Amino acid sequence: MRLSLAALLLLCLVKAFASLPPAKPPITGFRPDLDIYPQNFAITTDSSSRIYLGNGDGVLVYDGEYWELIPTSNGDIVR
Repeated sequence: MRLSLAALLLLCLVKAFASLPPAKPPITGFRPDLDIYPQNFAITTDSSSRIYLGNGDGVLVYDGEYWELIPTSNGDIVR
């Protein structure tokens, strides 16, 4: 009885996954002839799970809800 239930469950799962549309990974590809330049040069986190991005305009801080830009006093890129 248990084996029959397990086989039925497995069959249902296989059928459910087979009906899902094919997925693509969350990657964005850029053509090499585009004039784009990197904006963010470094990334780190702190003990409060905030994310810090070294940016061409300063440091971007993300607290999980809002972004804040902390500009550098000399206007240099943060790496």
